Amino acid sequence: MARKRKTKRSKTRLGAARSLRRRGERERAKDQVAEPAALDTATVELVEEDTTVVTATIESLIEEVPLVEPAADESATSDTSEPEGGAEADKQPSVPTFTDADWEDQSYALMAEQAAPSPCPDCGRTGFFGPRALDGQPKFLACRFCGHFQAVGQAPTRLRPVAHDCENWPEAAGAPYIWWIPMDEKWYVCHYCQRRVGVARANAFMKGAAVTPPADDPNHPWWKVPQDASYDTYYKLWENWPCTKGRVFL
Repeated sequence: MARKRKTKRSKTRLGAARSLRRRGERERAKDQVAEPAALDTATVELVEEDTTVVTATIESLIEEVPLVEPAADESATSDTSEPEGGAEADKQPSVPTFTDADWEDQSYALMAEQAAPSPCPDCGRTGFFGPRALDGQPKFLACRFCGHFQAVGQAPTRLRPVAHDCENWPEAAGAPYIWWIPMDEKWYVCHYCQRRVGVARANAFMKGAAVTPPADDPNHPWWKVPQDASYDTYYKLWENWPCTKGRVFL
């Protein structure tokens, strides 16, 4: 009987010990779970604090650094380099000014003083160039050897030579007389037959009136006209043909 009580008491103590041990294991388990959670929370808070500090530091650095404007591309905005040839490349040849007074002076020298005819400023030939005037048109200078033309107050230009093959068309100095018209004209009225004449060749049966300028035709008879001669020489030369009678230049 005493032995049974002893055994029962031992079992009770053993059960109590086991209960205490399990309770201790549960407490330790709770501590093990709680500690990492606390560490994780602390770590997150630390990271957030560090991030805030870093962000604040970067913002302060940005405020302290002065804003620098990007350098302008000088090659894109302006080009100060001189063109090839320097400033001289931009200079255009000056056009001689031809005034009404100039025309009067040249006319007076020829008609009143009987000076030798001047050479053409383009082809250099004499006996073909001089001051002229037509009714209702500005006074002008013209050369009937190369087509140089300059009206008073205007820049010099070139005219196109034409010659009609009508029976009334005259000759001078061994070649058909030449009439000069603006380059852009396609028709003109023949001064000797009053017919409207096309400048360019229309077809195989209709010949155009355009001819080669004597200055561009080395075989043209007008190359034989004396050069740099006196007033009297040219007056006597052009006296030989009705269309040039009384002239000192063609």
